[in-house]
Amino acid sequence: MRALLFLFCLTIPAWGQAAPRWPAKAALTVERTPPEAQADAKGKATSQVTLRWPAAAEAVGYRVLRNGRRVARLAATARTYTETVAGRPGYQVIPEDAAGARGPALKSKPQRLATLMSLGAGGDNTGAMLGSLAPMEGGLGLTSGGLKVGLGPPGAGQGSHEGIGIGELPKRRRRTPPTRATLDAPTVTGGLSADVVRRVLRRQLNAMRYCIERAGWQGPGEFTLSLVVQHGKPIASQVGGLPEPAPPGAARVGQCLAGRLKRIRFPDVEGATQISSRLIVPARPAPKAPAQQAPAAAP
Repeated sequence: MRALLFLFCLTIPAWGQAAPRWPAKAALTVERTPPEAQADAKGKATSQVTLRWPAAAEAVGYRVLRNGRRVARLAATARTYTETVAGRPGYQVIPEDAAGARGPALKSKPQRLATLMSLGAGGDNTGAMLGSLAPMEGGLGLTSGGLKVGLGPPGAGQGSHEGIGIGELPKRRRRTPPTRATLDAPTVTGGLSADVVRRVLRRQLNAMRYCIERAGWQGPGEFTLSLVVQHGKPIASQVGGLPEPAPPGAARVGQCLAGRLKRIRFPDVEGATQISSRLIVPARPAPKAPAQQAPAAAP
């Protein structure tokens, strides 16, 4: 029984023993020496990386991991680790005590290593160094390798070019002059005053002109507008004055004007008001033809 108890004490560390621990604000620093990139035998960009860390309490050794895989196991006095690597590795340093217990790991972020590009004629590996590429964190890695581009001897050339173009400029679209339709003084019978009715109808003049423009009617002619207004809204409206039979363009203008009259709003007064007016449409002037440019004379 005593022999078994003695063997148990030898194989299991003392209970309550603290695992190795780092000092407050301990950090793992990574240095690259030299800062320029180098190329290995396969042309891949490499860099010499040096890790530095502080001493951990109760530690008798340290494990160095690169990208999660152990690359070195160092003594308690070690404070640095140096190696030459390609790519952008991430490192961890883990302290160990005499019983094999491990403390928390100091971690570094993936390092920035330069990319090597060789430029040369005929495969000449005269290196030109490019700037370093920033790595992506979160477990994503980029493989850095050499890119070889062959450059040939410079060339020389000389030439001249002369020519004469003959042609016409594109024809400009003829613009139809806008309509000059006007409203005659209205005749008003009822509660609304003639001055109020005139101001309301004049505010609708541009909408009436748009009816003529949209229909494409050239005029000349006139339309009689008749309204019966009660409580500010037309209760009856009529558009007349169209010749019989009315041209297609004039008929479309009359339909548009009838719809516009129904949407006019007047001040609300007592009683009904009868309104009549004339929309006079003069003949439009013929559109001006764009000036024609004479073609350039042939040499």
